[in-house]
Amino acid sequence: MSWRARLSRNLQEIRILFNTRVSGNETLPAEDSVGVVNFINKNYAELKHLNPRLPILIRNGPDATPRLWARYDYGAEAYRDIAFSNEEDILEKLKELNDIGLETPKATMRVWQSSVPQDEDITRAYDPNKGY
Repeated sequence: MSWRARLSRNLQEIRILFNTRVSGNETLPAEDSVGVVNFINKNYAELKHLNPRLPILIRNGPDATPRLWARYDYGAEAYRDIAFSNEEDILEKLKELNDIGLETPKATMRVWQSSVPQDEDITRAYDPNKGY
């Protein structure tokens, strides 16, 4: 299986920021963000298809610094600058962020399940005459 298909196992969220400029009535990518827009156009659909539950946020703005952000479990984040990068460079940086996710601690189901009543607790507490 490709590392691209395992992004959702190692990351909680991907954010892609890029710079835009206004030309007349059009908003176009700035010079430092052309590669970012090409990356999005060529790779977004595949990444989303392989990781349907992984949020991939794409943000643009006139003063945005082109960056690729990754959020991991427990709120940890890392980013890579992608200004003036081409598609291959951005894929390499995404792989770096994915590799960081391999090493970060993972939140387990037990973290949040400990506060949720388990099935056996509910069935033991249920009295058909009284309800819950």
